[in-house]
Amino acid sequence: MTRATFLTYGAALALGLGLGCGGEIDWEGGEDGERQTAAYSSNGFAPVLAYRRLDTRSGKPWAAQSKHCLRVAGQNGIPGTARAVAVNLVAIRPSAAGYLVAYPDGVTAPKTSSLNYPPGAVIANGAIVGVGTGGRICLYTVAQTHVVVDVSGYFPQGSGYAPAGPYRRLDTRDEKKPAASGATRCLKVAGRDGVPSTARAVAVNLVAVAPSGAGFLTAFPRGVKRPETSSLNYASGETVANGAIVKIGSEGMICFFVKTATHVILDVSGYFGSGSDFAPITPYRRLDTRAGSQPVAGSTRCLQVGGKNGVPSTARAVAVNLTVVNADRAGHLLARPAGRAQIRTSVLNHAAGEARANNALVQIGARGRICIFTHATAHYILDVVGYWPGPGPFDPITHPRAFDVSSATGFVNALETATSGDTIQIPPTATIDLTGHKELAVPGGVTITGGRAAGVKGALVVTRQKDMLPLNRTWHLLTSAGSGLVVRGIRLQGPDGAIGAPTDFMAGGINLRHADAVVENSELFSWPADAVAVSGDNVVVRGSYIHHNIRAGRGYGVVVGATKTPVIIERNTFERNRHSVAGSGFGSYLVRRNRFKQSDPTGIHWVIDMHGANEHTLDNSTFQAGVFMHIHNNDFEYRGGAQGIIGIRGIPADVAIVEGNCVADTDSRWVGQYVMKAHDAPVSGQSCYQKGTTWLCHTPTFGAAMKNIVVRTNLLGHPSGCR
Repeated sequence: MTRATFLTYGAALALGLGLGCGGEIDWEGGEDGERQTAAYSSNGFAPVLAYRRLDTRSGKPWAAQSKHCLRVAGQNGIPGTARAVAVNLVAIRPSAAGYLVAYPDGVTAPKTSSLNYPPGAVIANGAIVGVGTGGRICLYTVAQTHVVVDVSGYFPQGSGYAPAGPYRRLDTRDEKKPAASGATRCLKVAGRDGVPSTARAVAVNLVAVAPSGAGFLTAFPRGVKRPETSSLNYASGETVANGAIVKIGSEGMICFFVKTATHVILDVSGYFGSGSDFAPITPYRRLDTRAGSQPVAGSTRCLQVGGKNGVPSTARAVAVNLTVVNADRAGHLLARPAGRAQIRTSVLNHAAGEARANNALVQIGARGRICIFTHATAHYILDVVGYWPGPGPFDPITHPRAFDVSSATGFVNALETATSGDTIQIPPTATIDLTGHKELAVPGGVTITGGRAAGVKGALVVTRQKDMLPLNRTWHLLTSAGSGLVVRGIRLQGPDGAIGAPTDFMAGGINLRHADAVVENSELFSWPADAVAVSGDNVVVRGSYIHHNIRAGRGYGVVVGATKTPVIIERNTFERNRHSVAGSGFGSYLVRRNRFKQSDPTGIHWVIDMHGANEHTLDNSTFQAGVFMHIHNNDFEYRGGAQGIIGIRGIPADVAIVEGNCVADTDSRWVGQYVMKAHDAPVSGQSCYQKGTTWLCHTPTFGAAMKNIVVRTNLLGHPSGCR
């Protein structure tokens, strides 16, 4: 019979597979990049800079039924007097199903386990392990496997945490009856088995054995309403474990709820006494990405945990449960403090498509936030179950502040630390390669500068990330996280400026989702999807060189979403974009005093475009194409080839005015209306394209026959422009 994990409360940072990151992982701190340390109270958890204590992949795997001990106390920031350590244990491609047991040196191995594994898997679980003789912990493996051990913190003597047992409090297999679907069961844990009646919380390990279907288990204190969180996720028929710290409720009891029938094992491995400063809370859900867009592979999201939902702003660490859902491939999640360098470890490893959970003690970083990185495109859920109060590990920062950065690490750390009014300054000769990063959030009110000026190209910020994503899964290198963002004087380069197939990959430059953003005096190029995407109000794109964004099916210089106010696009130079300016069909733009240079027409569609709304709805309930468009006083040196210059794919809800422009073309049909209509099959004699099972077709209209489009006082036949 498979034994279950005896103890698991997760290390803050765990395994990074195949990345060659052995030994201690350092992180950048402060202005000079030196390691920072902090003094913690003696009655709580002390996080350390996560480091790799063991990785057997540099040699041979551990043999079946072998015991190995390693020193953890008295080195790497862990004092020799430490009572317990927080570790993450990983089994890598075991030869058979089995388990690992972690326990203090000098005691008999308990009849429990710390990590259950199937053959061939990569699977992790965290543990709080008591420190034994000589500052060592020991591990025993049933089957042959490679093993990784990461250490993320410790509990000093007098910390209020006490290892207990470990002992098995419940195993429904002994009762010959699994916990029923929808059932809640409560167990007394305080005032028995060495856990005092005054204990505030217990460290437990929860195991689901042979579930009848996919489901989850939630652990919570007795006497409170069951929270809408999960402590353990499981699939049909599997044996899976996860640890938790659970607040003790009324009558010294904790409860668990089972969504789908399963046998349940509950092991108690320690407790937090009345002298501990750990503050258990009723678990709450801080984030569930399923409510919005799915995070794409390689992206990082930071979220505030300190100063919210009862966690004080001065808290130094949080206890969380992290769950991955519907990943597109095998991968891992990383949880770390905001404002510190991305490190190549993980807190959760998962296979494609599965729901998998792990727990973590995560140090809180800048602005009370922690950050989550996903290796695969995946949804994830973050539940908070408790915290350790301050003092936090970071010195307070006075704002406004100027961050001088010249590396990817410095740039990312600045983004995670900066607040409104701060400036991130990149030297004009610097190159910052952000390959491997996606969806980097830029706080509202922050200005990014790169020193671009006459005769000075300016700082280059570049990604070479070419990964395969569906056409509708565009990702952006930078994305606004609040209003008032300013990007000034940088060169933002994407991974490919060639035409290519739309199914290859879709990368965008900057996504302005919030109001009052400005992009000016910059160069944005080689983005397959779009250089600038706008869905916020009162946004301005001015004085920039936007070119070679030309991927088939996308390739936008500036693309405008459902804005309530017109996006101002002025005094820019555009060259070789599939659409230099495009609209989704729902927003507005004002395009004035720009230069659209002549270039090879291959791959270029309309220079200025507004989609029809029914290209999204795929029906004929609306023929709207934008709301208000004013296109005036521009130089259209580009002649258009077989296409016109301006294409409106429907009827503007208000009006489109095209006036006072200087146009190289002499064809009066340089502005056209192309009302898209949805059909089940292509229509003979019309221009059509297929989207899913729907065909969208149109017949062009020009001149006075166009609806809600006014064309007046333009000068045609001026190949060199007028300005």
